[in-house]
Amino acid sequence: MVLPGKVRGELIKLYYQNGMNAAEALRVYHRNHRQRRGPGTLQALRDLVRKFEDTGCTCNKPRSGRPTVSEDVVMEVHHTVTAGHTETARGIERVLDIPNSTVRKLLRSVLHMFPYRFKRVQMLEPGDPQQRLDFANEFLLRYDADNDWPLRILWTDEAHFTLNGSINTKNCVHWGQTNPHAVAPVPLFDAKVTVWCGITATFVLGPFFFEETTPTGPATCSVTGSRYAAMLKNYVLPELRRRNALNDIVWMQDGAPSHIARSVKRLLDQHFGDRIISRYYPFPWPARSPDLTPMDFWFWGYLKSTVYLCNPQTLSDLKDSIRREIGNIPRAMLRAAMLSTVSRMQCVIACDGTHVENV
Repeated sequence: MVLPGKVRGELIKLYYQNGMNAAEALRVYHRNHRQRRGPGTLQALRDLVRKFEDTGCTCNKPRSGRPTVSEDVVMEVHHTVTAGHTETARGIERVLDIPNSTVRKLLRSVLHMFPYRFKRVQMLEPGDPQQRLDFANEFLLRYDADNDWPLRILWTDEAHFTLNGSINTKNCVHWGQTNPHAVAPVPLFDAKVTVWCGITATFVLGPFFFEETTPTGPATCSVTGSRYAAMLKNYVLPELRRRNALNDIVWMQDGAPSHIARSVKRLLDQHFGDRIISRYYPFPWPARSPDLTPMDFWFWGYLKSTVYLCNPQTLSDLKDSIRREIGNIPRAMLRAAMLSTVSRMQCVIACDGTHVENV
């Protein structure tokens, strides 16, 4: 502990007044100030006297090394961040001409500020929050009436899987003494498959690949209303019958044009009746709401994180990997994803229909 200059001076004076006896000097100091201990120890007082006799002063010598950062610099960094002039430490370095290491130290150790990444979300249009709010309220009303209701929903969706996946250059690092100037080539038009899946609390329906036959073999094709209807008729309905689930399942799909074609709606009405969540139905799916379906907030992301671990080299390898990883999804994980929709709907209501955060 650094003693104030007045205290150091008084201790030196008492030391010499009491026959250069450090213990007696401290006792007199305690008596004068009605203290039982302090300031400092006997050895600290002896060191203080030695410094005074050697230098004629009780002040500490200037420290070597980097000077401390002034309060003005700290305030400049704080103002730059809070004013929104820049969002990165290197940006602050350029604006204020302060070393990057100093900027980072000030932000974390002095200002206690840390970097938080923005989350990209679907842009909502003016009427969307109310539709999301209405959907969440209806969802929770049905849940209150039957706690198992969310577990019977078959959430469905399509997604593209490219052969090369996505490359995160932050994870591509080369350690060496020289820069190899390595690059990660990405094809302009990457081969892909279009996959349809449906998930419930107990099983995954799919994958179904949208393909058409060509002279060179199967080729990925777009999802049209007629192709979607053919998938329902030739794949989905037979699979649900085989599982004895056709009469219990609540069918959910978003409002993509191919999902609401007339041929599709006829099939859905015929086999699911009032157990449909979709656009233009009594229980309409709110547009631009990928954060409310487990297909988007969990399933596709989880599947893509595992499918590419085996580094598929062909579309056939990619499809095999998709089938394999879907088969490896634990039932407990499916059930947890289904139940999480309840908390998301509660968050939608708490957020007045805006984006769901921190779920």
